[in-house]
Amino acid sequence: MSKEKVLEIIKASPTAFMATVDGKSPRVRPMALDAIWGNKIYGSTFSLSDKVQQLTRNDVAEIAWMDPQCRHVRIRAKVSCCKNQELKKKYYEEKAQHLKDYFSGPNDPNYTLLEIVPFHVDLMDTNDKGYRNIKW
Repeated sequence: MSKEKVLEIIKASPTAFMATVDGKSPRVRPMALDAIWGNKIYGSTFSLSDKVQQLTRNDVAEIAWMDPQCRHVRIRAKVSCCKNQELKKKYYEEKAQHLKDYFSGPNDPNYTLLEIVPFHVDLMDTNDKGYRNIKW
């Protein structure tokens, strides 16, 4: 199994589910995490969202994807709010058809780009009976 298989599953899965921690309670939400540049994953959110507040207190999250063949990927990662204005602009311009309904542009104070740096990746392929760790 390889990183290429993980990327194939992520690209075939339109929705990811990100889990964060709020105090002692887990919080899970669907997200479009749809940009992979280098070894990092990116997705946008509202600056005042609960997830941003939760990630400020605990920057570790788990993210899961499942493709139409029921293959799944689970990634544990450090998540931060990207401060790089060039990356925020690049993401906004690539996803403008969806983001323009929510944000006025890449400088909108309500627009936050999440930068996700995986440190543990597990894959369960079609005939697997458990997860396998994949080098990212």
